[in-house]
Amino acid sequence: MAESASSARAAAVALLESLHGAPDDTPLPVLVDRVARRQNLDIRDTALLTELICGVLRTEKRLWALLKPFLRKPDSLPKPLRFLLLTAAYELLFLDHIPSRATVHQAVSLAGRRYGSALGGVANAVLRALDRDLDRVRAEDASFLARDPELATVDDVERLGSLPSDLAAQWIRDYGPAGAWAFARQAGCRPAPGWRVNAGHPDAEDTRRALLKAGGQATGRYGVVFPRPHADLLPLLERLESEGRLTRQGTGALLAAEHLIDIIHADGYPAGSPLWDACCGRGGKTCALLERGISVALASDPAPSRLRGLETALTRLSLPRPELSCSPAQALAPALAGRFPLILLDVPCSGTGTLARNPELRLRLGLKRRTELSSLQTELLDAAWGALAPGGLLAYATCALRREENEKRIASFLASRTDAFLRTQTLIAPDFPGQDVLFIALIRKN
Repeated sequence: MAESASSARAAAVALLESLHGAPDDTPLPVLVDRVARRQNLDIRDTALLTELICGVLRTEKRLWALLKPFLRKPDSLPKPLRFLLLTAAYELLFLDHIPSRATVHQAVSLAGRRYGSALGGVANAVLRALDRDLDRVRAEDASFLARDPELATVDDVERLGSLPSDLAAQWIRDYGPAGAWAFARQAGCRPAPGWRVNAGHPDAEDTRRALLKAGGQATGRYGVVFPRPHADLLPLLERLESEGRLTRQGTGALLAAEHLIDIIHADGYPAGSPLWDACCGRGGKTCALLERGISVALASDPAPSRLRGLETALTRLSLPRPELSCSPAQALAPALAGRFPLILLDVPCSGTGTLARNPELRLRLGLKRRTELSSLQTELLDAAWGALAPGGLLAYATCALRREENEKRIASFLASRTDAFLRTQTLIAPDFPGQDVLFIALIRKN
């Protein structure tokens, strides 16, 4: 087991180096799965690999600030050794169940094998010094976390959330120092697992009560979050999921779907009014709407794998099956002119509200990508608007923490249309650790 754990650590260091060197758009879970298969890691060591990768990406700049005082020339440290030290420091500071001597021994051995005796000696000196001084280092980190958010600087927010400096500066401009601090702190958390009870299942209330009794906390009407999950929960959750009574879903997405449902009912749209989920992805919101009796008539997405995931979910949850189309929304819209009174447009976005769940996005937020997304969002809004019936309601949603993709995008759209009226817009920021932040705007066609 020690040998395989060492393999997991070595794989984590190699994957961190690869992500920083040439980041691509492959989802991190896919990259981790590839590495685990290649290294023949078992379930436990794959979990360690995932924890190390995600943990270091979420806390990299916090860790580096704590490590630097132990290095004589931190700026000249070779990058591969830096990633190894960061991985070991994450273990020492945040993974109390792993003995520190095992962490230090395996990290030093790995450094010696990979980078030679000289750099192995550097790793040995730094990590043993850190291990001896852990209480003071933890106190220093706690003091940093406890500072007044109203006084947070760009450097503070960047360090807290391990953010690109331009994103930290943008958050302070958009949300103020305290808001930026709160979002950065969430981005650095391990996400608390959230679940959505299938409201259409006859045992929905019994399921919800059972989860609350097992230690869950209620969120929305049918959501449950486990801020401190324990291993004994897994069999219960797996059984309820296999029975179609439960689906894993973050609190932000669940609350966004509930917000849309509330507005649909409040505005008096008749039961059975058809809805087009124009960028459905794997269908988390599609299924949430169907479970609550919203008539999703069409769900579309350009990725076949995501639609297959939706098909699987529809079958497992015993939900009505909408028409599924593997097409971009802008390609479908011309043939749907004025057809739908309800449209959900969950557009591709920067994902900056999901950095806790998708920590690799920190390395993929270049200007070119943001520019491409801006153009695509405008194109999708214009296309979906053409498919909206007069008097209809369009829900524009992102998981971005950037006003350019949210409020400013909506303001620009409204300014270009004489038939568009903003019903409401809101930023959904759940209090539970590491949850996605979502923006949703509801626009009516006059």
